[in-house]
Amino acid sequence: MLGEGRLKLTALLVVLAAFLGITPVSIKAQIQGAADKKYQSWLAQRPYISSIVISGNRFISDSKIKSQLFSRRNSFWQSLKTGSRNRVLRYTAHRDTLAIKYLYLTEGFLNVKIDETFDISETDSSAIVRINIDEGSRYLIGRVILTANDSLAFYYELRRTISELKTGDPVNPIRISATVFDLKTIFANNGYPYAEVEQTLDTTTGPVNVLITIKTREGPLVRFGRLNIKNLSNYHPSLVRREITFKEGELYSRERIIESQKRLYSTNLFNSINLDIDRENINGSGPGNRDTLPDFVFSAIERKPHFVSLRTGAGQDPQQDLIWDFSTAWGKRNIFRSRRAEISVQSRYIIFTQWRPLSHRFQIRYTEPWFINLHMPLTLT
Repeated sequence: MLGEGRLKLTALLVVLAAFLGITPVSIKAQIQGAADKKYQSWLAQRPYISSIVISGNRFISDSKIKSQLFSRRNSFWQSLKTGSRNRVLRYTAHRDTLAIKYLYLTEGFLNVKIDETFDISETDSSAIVRINIDEGSRYLIGRVILTANDSLAFYYELRRTISELKTGDPVNPIRISATVFDLKTIFANNGYPYAEVEQTLDTTTGPVNVLITIKTREGPLVRFGRLNIKNLSNYHPSLVRREITFKEGELYSRERIIESQKRLYSTNLFNSINLDIDRENINGSGPGNRDTLPDFVFSAIERKPHFVSLRTGAGQDPQQDLIWDFSTAWGKRNIFRSRRAEISVQSRYIIFTQWRPLSHRFQIRYTEPWFINLHMPLTLT
């Protein structure tokens, strides 16, 4: 009887659909569209996450994967925290997928695939996060080959950096990219800023015997050119040249440029600095129109040479009643061209009970930034 009822209902729907000019396929599409709209409306409400279900993982445990996820299962303590990690947001799946991929890539799973979906819980309309992982094969390092000019003075430094990629370790593309960057840094610190470093992975020998080939081309040898100082109005150019760690004609070194920037900031004369190759005057004398004797340009946003400070506040003294402190200071950052001087006055007063001064302190401070011609500040107070 029940079967006959369903058959009659189906026939009635088909006749009604034919009368209205609607095909069964369009009816199914309309039903699916309504379901999609309901699902999107549910997601727009940012539902709480009631559970996280992970499947397909064999090498890495559920607990370790969950510790890396952006998503967090809703709980009493989680609801007290700031942020919305216990809710489904528009970028939740993207951040979860990136976190899991990073975890698997560091372990050598180069072809890992992750699919994350959200289901509606039938009990309270919360979200069930389902993560399906296809790990694929795990790739291990078999051999690492470095092709570089062995006549370079820093060749063994290159070899030592490559030796960090050991046979049997997982093929970690993030670590390999870091090694490539370290090799470029070694070249750049030894006069070859235009060096090219390329790495290739040969997986045809099998996932547990991957061949890594790193090819290097040092390019032209570069030396420092002249240093042009621009846009200084409060301080003398000699203050800048004194902090620069390279000279014209010396081998190019990225490390020396960074060290020069640190020393310039430590002078407290500039809010921001720019020390770079002078792009407006590139000679282009090297191969591929690359300048082998580039000039450098320095520009900065200067701090004001004079400064004034005022401080005041009340407090309880161990041997007195309520006291009031007051201090003022005046200073100059470029006295005698590059020295610093500061004069300050500090006063302390007893208030309410006696209304009288308790103490005064007068101070003069002088700083010599390069004592006996060394990069060693001397302060006299």
